[in-house]
Amino acid sequence: MKYLIALFLLGFTQITFSQNEDEIIQNIREKYKDTRAAYPNFSKDKRELMNFQTTEGGEVTACADTSGIRLIEVVYMGEMGKKTFEYYYHKGKLYFVFEQNYTYNAPIYYDEKMAKESGGEAFDLKKATIEANRYYFSKGKLIRWLGPRKEKLDVKSTEGKEKSKEVLQNSGLFWETMNK
Repeated sequence: MKYLIALFLLGFTQITFSQNEDEIIQNIREKYKDTRAAYPNFSKDKRELMNFQTTEGGEVTACADTSGIRLIEVVYMGEMGKKTFEYYYHKGKLYFVFEQNYTYNAPIYYDEKMAKESGGEAFDLKKATIEANRYYFSKGKLIRWLGPRKEKLDVKSTEGKEKSKEVLQNSGLFWETMNK
C-alpha cells in the first residue's frame, strides 16, 4: 500500500511539474510576442563586436524601451556562415534565447567568376542552411531547450548543463557591455 501511495505521489508531482513548466513556457511565449510587437518602437544601440573570434566581424544591438533593455541581438559573421542570437529580457532577467546558425553554400566572396575557375558554385544566400535552437529560462535556470528540429533536448544532461552555462555567460557579458 505504501508503495502505491509513493508511486501515486511521484506521478502527481511529475504531472504538477509538467503543468507548471508548460504554464511557464506559455508565459515566456507571451512575453516574446509582446517584445516582438513592440520591436519597431524600441530605441536601438548598435556596437561592433570587439575581442570575439569571428572572421568577418559582428555586431551587438541593445533594443530598449522606457523599462530598459528588452532584447539584445548579436550577429557573428564568417566567410562560410553566420550565427545570430536574440537574448530576451524582462525586468533585467533573461527568459528566452533564440539562436540561428547559417551555413553558406560557398564563401561569401565566391562570385560567378571564382566559382567557374574553381569548379564550384557561387555564393548564394538562398542556398544557406539554417539550424535554430531555443532556450527557455526561468529564475536563472534553463528549463527547456528545443533543438534544430524543435525536439526537446535534456537540460539536465552534461551537454544541457554546459549549454546553459555558456548561454548565461554570454548573456551576462552582452548585458554588461550594453549597460556601460
